[in-house]
Amino acid sequence: ALTFQNKNISRFAVVKEISEDLGVNKNYVYDLLELGYIKSFKVGNRYRILRSDYERFLNEYGGKNLPSYEWLRHEAYQHRHNDEINQFMIPYGTNYS
Repeated sequence: ALTFQNKNISRFAVVKEISEDLGVNKNYVYDLLELGYIKSFKVGNRYRILRSDYERFLNEYGGKNLPSYEWLRHEAYQHRHNDEINQFMIPYGTNYS
């Protein structure tokens, strides 16, 4: 079982702490959050991650190879780009006459 390096644990984890735990940079963690690998919610301009959701991620992906940073960046870009396109699309069959 994976454990937290920081034993002073609160109810929420923050991006910096997760990046240190996983040994990756913060941008990698932001991409994991954006793509739904780790559930989170945003408070102001900060992401808050419930420890239980982070532990679920560790149990699910612990010991497995995480996606490469390049692949994750590409997927996050595609995700953002598709959201930008979808906000301007009119559903098929909509009649505005």
